[in-house]
Amino acid sequence: MRVNLRSAFNWYLQSSTQNYAQAQYNLGFMYLLGEGVKKDCRKGMYWLKKSGEKGFTMAQDLLGHIYQAGLFGVRPNGSLAVKWYSLAIGSGNYKAECELGLMYLYGRGVKTNTRKGLALIRSADKHGYEHAKKYLMKIQ
Repeated sequence: MRVNLRSAFNWYLQSSTQNYAQAQYNLGFMYLLGEGVKKDCRKGMYWLKKSGEKGFTMAQDLLGHIYQAGLFGVRPNGSLAVKWYSLAIGSGNYKAECELGLMYLYGRGVKTNTRKGLALIRSADKHGYEHAKKYLMKIQ
């Protein structure tokens, strides 16, 4: 089955304007990658933020990563990465919890706080996020 990206884009656009968070996420992703539409990182970030503000945890985690790493033409911004990762954690995203823990542990975009970093990574491990266990084994 061949996916019609232009049709998918039109559906996501229509759904996004009706505040459907997953469609906003998908639309943002399409803009960031230029799939089915001309690449436009500004529009992509706009729709990802709309989705994240609606509580869509995948958008929150992705926004945390984008701001942490400085992707898609966005300048790295530790405080925005912390904001989005924290929102994702509140929605039960333990990958985001581990990522935030690593930021604190290694001082990536935030002031180093080993205690806080380890606590976040341990919590992610306790909640079953497999990569957290691997990080803990390397750290300790």
